[in-house]
Amino acid sequence: MSSLSKLQSDVLEQKYGSIYAEVLTHSKHIREVFLLDQKRIKREYAVTFFPDKVDRALLQVNKKIKNGGLIGKTFRDNGYNIIKRKKKNFTIELPDWLREEFSTNKMSAKSSIYEFCVKKGSESLKVYGTIFEIYNPN
Repeated sequence: MSSLSKLQSDVLEQKYGSIYAEVLTHSKHIREVFLLDQKRIKREYAVTFFPDKVDRALLQVNKKIKNGGLIGKTFRDNGYNIIKRKKKNFTIELPDWLREEFSTNKMSAKSSIYEFCVKKGSESLKVYGTIFEIYNPN
């Protein structure tokens, strides 16, 4: 398992300009979003699975994320260091609904799963969630 700190939103912003989240669901257990660029093109679909118990220190940041903040940027803006523990990269077959959302005829897309962890100062590392991302094949 490798560790990464580069944010997908940073990669997308370098390529497409400002990126924002369209939050579809954000509950105690799951967050489902599309990341869109300035032209409202959906660049990524992501689902975050939260642990049963979220550290209390993360709840204030989570409230900002629930209101549309990008996960990595919001934690970074609140003084946290980010560690992404990559679990797996793979190619998946796109379901029809996601091909439609991505406005593509391509049948597959790259995706990844990683554990998103944060740390502030000398605090211990905290797990925010496990994130499954599917990238627009275009």
